[in-house]
Amino acid sequence: MKNFICKTGLIAMLLFMPYQQAFACDCCSGTGPQYKGHSMSDASGYFLQEFDKVAPGRGVDWDGAIPDIWLGSAFEKGWIVKTSPGSAIPGALILGLDQSQNGWAGIVREVCGDKIVFETMDKGKVVRHQAATATLKQDFNLIGYIWPMRLQDHVQQISTEQAREAWQNKAAIFIDVRTADEYKQGHIPGAASIPLAVLKNRLTEIPKDKKVLLICHGGKSSSQANIILQSCGFANTCSIQGGMLEWRRSVEK
Repeated sequence: MKNFICKTGLIAMLLFMPYQQAFACDCCSGTGPQYKGHSMSDASGYFLQEFDKVAPGRGVDWDGAIPDIWLGSAFEKGWIVKTSPGSAIPGALILGLDQSQNGWAGIVREVCGDKIVFETMDKGKVVRHQAATATLKQDFNLIGYIWPMRLQDHVQQISTEQAREAWQNKAAIFIDVRTADEYKQGHIPGAASIPLAVLKNRLTEIPKDKKVLLICHGGKSSSQANIILQSCGFANTCSIQGGMLEWRRSVEK
């Protein structure tokens, strides 16, 4: 509860903080190509477009000309907002403050264990960074992430209990996105094995007219798989919270 209150307070602070105090950028002042009102020569326009490449529906729909209110406004619009450094997923917007308390925006490209690879922009050029999640706040003044996933448009995650009910009633197709070796060590009876690494190459095996439930070891890979499928036109997919770890715990209860 305490963490929830702290995170909610942070979101509210960013939502109502005057922009001079949070993100003193000129993201809408550039000339040339624009993306949703933001100059493509600035970080905001470029990374909003990158975000929308994997975001569901029409993508970015939150208000605000500069990133200082993106976090709070995106949260109000139903986008998934995370403030924990370890909550990065590929395709998420990442927001932080530099040493002068000016805002920066970027996009997460890779998540490898406790390290992430993300891009920012400096003087019109994209800069690639690799950072440990344990020191993200210290080294980059991380504020948080906006995932390219929505709660209001589609159910992005379901509980183990809901998934088990769907499995018992044969109301959904289950896809296990762990590696083949992990799948062989134990899986949900009837679940198909399509590892995350080859998911894009096996899209034709997944029906678009049925509910698809994705599961992995702990929930992170299945969330990534959900993003991939939604970006490829699948509208009825979701990840099982807690993955096989939680599924097994529910069996033991």
